[in-house]
Amino acid sequence: MTYNPLYLSAGELRHSIIISSVSSTQDASGQLVPMGTPILTTRAAMKMIKGVEQAQNNLITSQKTYQFRIRYTTTSIQAGFTIALGSEVFNIQTVDNIQHRNRVIEIIAFSVNQ
Repeated sequence: MTYNPLYLSAGELRHSIIISSVSSTQDASGQLVPMGTPILTTRAAMKMIKGVEQAQNNLITSQKTYQFRIRYTTTSIQAGFTIALGSEVFNIQTVDNIQHRNRVIEIIAFSVNQ
């Protein structure tokens, strides 16, 4: 069987994710506090595509880049939004409607751990 980028089997969608838009609000002391507003809860296929570790000032930082694939939705998803998967939060870099066919959306996101 040849690879079809528009095919996404139900068995691949094993992760439940929440996609949130991020905005800032002021708290009682006037400080800007980032706040996420959930816009979509869906199932996704997830794959790590790149990992980098760096050491600076005796601090090790790792950045992992992931690919999420979800079924097409009319909800607008943009770079700068976040994905929550359990206790992990990923920052969305790119969103691609594969071949502009409205079947599969591919999201590239990263997580940074210190």
